[in-house]
Amino acid sequence: MNRLAAALCAVCLVQADLALGQEKDPPPLPSGVPLEALERPPTSDNDKPPPADSTPQTEPADEPVAAPEPCPAPVNRVPELFGDQAPIGSLLRLPSGQILGPGNIFVPSARYFKISDNDSPLPQSRTYFSFNYFYNLNDNINQQLGGGIQHTRIHREIFGVEWADDDQSVSWGLRLPIDTFNADHTVPGLDGTSTDIGDLSIILKWLLWRDQITGSLLSGGLAVTPPTGPGSFGGSNNISAFHNTILQPYVGWIWINGPFYLQGFSAVNAPTDLNDVVLLDNSVAAGYYLYQNKNSGGLSAVVPTVEVHVNTPLNHRGILRLSDPAGTPDLVDITGGIHFEYNDKSSMGVAFAVPVTGPRMFDFEILAQFRWRY
Repeated sequence: MNRLAAALCAVCLVQADLALGQEKDPPPLPSGVPLEALERPPTSDNDKPPPADSTPQTEPADEPVAAPEPCPAPVNRVPELFGDQAPIGSLLRLPSGQILGPGNIFVPSARYFKISDNDSPLPQSRTYFSFNYFYNLNDNINQQLGGGIQHTRIHREIFGVEWADDDQSVSWGLRLPIDTFNADHTVPGLDGTSTDIGDLSIILKWLLWRDQITGSLLSGGLAVTPPTGPGSFGGSNNISAFHNTILQPYVGWIWINGPFYLQGFSAVNAPTDLNDVVLLDNSVAAGYYLYQNKNSGGLSAVVPTVEVHVNTPLNHRGILRLSDPAGTPDLVDITGGIHFEYNDKSSMGVAFAVPVTGPRMFDFEILAQFRWRY
């Protein structure tokens, strides 16, 4: 009985201390009294300890880290188009008795310029050179006219320069040809060889839109060719034809998909003299990067290409009408060649062009081009 009474007294003292907020060590328990007897029972549901979760706790799994997006591949610099432009022809009537037959011959005029010849829709800074050789120019037409002129061969060297601003959004350039005429004929001035400087062209180009990732773009511009040279191709005597200022508004575009690309020009080739022919020129080129190594210090790319050129007269349609000296047929030419890029700074290319519609204005054309970009 004495032990039980002592235990009850100790419990009362502990409860009194807790009620008064005093932090005192409880008196030593008498031997034989369990510790559970001294625990205070919970007074409310809020005082009850939360039930133990039977589900074992595990560390949250790390969320997968998204891989960084790969940097876009460097944009390919699409090579310039080769082109196809032969001199535009004109029907010329010579004085009676000067040649055999009715006295009509079809001759090349000093007018030649076409925006798709050794040019790109992209404004850029570069210096360039073109060589064009045409074999049997207009021979098919002259045989039908019976004029007697034959084996007309011409070649043309073109020197050009283009300057663009820092972001390649606008450029302007100059282009000057040197023309050489050679033919077999009995008329003085039509036989043998003659060479002279042609008309100087001024070219303006604006970038309208560009995809910075793929390099695809749309551009437009204007080319102006005043009659700064002689009135005949190569300065040849007796073949002077139309010679006036030419205005050529145009649009150009490039579409790139990896190593494959398409590019083209559409232009209106309009003389200020409406007695001459107005031409709608459409050119499309397809190319593929057969080899590419931009880290190479030498050959960095090999790019074969095929081009289609459609030249449509908007007036003076048709040819061999003696009443219309500016008569011009619809022409379609195919150009195939290959570009060699060097260290992404310079390039050269060689190509071969043939007409695929009649009358054939020439048998074939050989092209060679060089460009230095800066």
